Amino acid sequence: MDLNILNKEQPKNTPPLTVVPDETPAKVDPLDPAPLLKLFTLYGKEINKMEAKAADIEVTDDESNSTAVEMTTQAKKLAQIIEKMRVKAKAPYLNVTSVLDKETKPLKDRLGVIQTLLNKTKIGPFLQKKEQERLKKEREANEKAAAIQKKLNDDRKAEEARVAEEARQKAIAEGKDKEQAEQEAQEAADMVEAAPVVVAETVEETKVETDAGTAKLNLKWTWDIEDFRKLPDAVFEARREQIIAAMKPYFNAQIAAGIRKIEGVKIYQEQTIATRTK
Repeated sequence: MDLNILNKEQPKNTPPLTVVPDETPAKVDPLDPAPLLKLFTLYGKEINKMEAKAADIEVTDDESNSTAVEMTTQAKKLAQIIEKMRVKAKAPYLNVTSVLDKETKPLKDRLGVIQTLLNKTKIGPFLQKKEQERLKKEREANEKAAAIQKKLNDDRKAEEARVAEEARQKAIAEGKDKEQAEQEAQEAADMVEAAPVVVAETVEETKVETDAGTAKLNLKWTWDIEDFRKLPDAVFEARREQIIAAMKPYFNAQIAAGIRKIEGVKIYQEQTIATRTK
């Protein structure tokens, strides 16, 4: 692939990322990515051709191997060109965003420290105390409601027994048999009004409201690992790639230090091809 052809096909008004033959190039907006994107489209067409050639080539002798080496170094060179253009094109943006980030990040960090200080060491303990008091009131309200409910239920049962006995005695006095008397007693008991359901008094949630906003104590289930060795295999298999990525710095340091045997780890030499562009 002739890399020069890409420069020849460079659209007009492209930012000076590659050599522009005109001594007085037209002024362009360095923050406008359109010209560069158009150039990348041309690069994409060349990469399409390179992909097809790379898929078709068979390396069977020195000549075909030289052709393959030429192709891979061209691909590497083009990747380097694109990366340099990308970095240079981002520079005007970074000149703005980096200044903003540099100025705002310390401010946000300090505000975060203030929030942590207040939430964890000031507000948190106070709201936890209020929550304990709230839970105590809630428990007492539930106990009180339960006691009232029990009394109402007991009173209803006593009333059922009373009216049932009156109906039973009346039926017997009228000369009805035992089965009829029991039936009328049950019917009378069923007519007694059900005891009302007692609802515990609602205790207001632990919450503080101000003109600037609100703060309340939220409780949620969370976890912490006590022993990695006891974790189920499914935990590691589900996040295998992420876990390996997290462990890489440790194992790479061990291998760099000359360690060649780590229990549970396969250490081996991996073959790679080193290329260099001219």
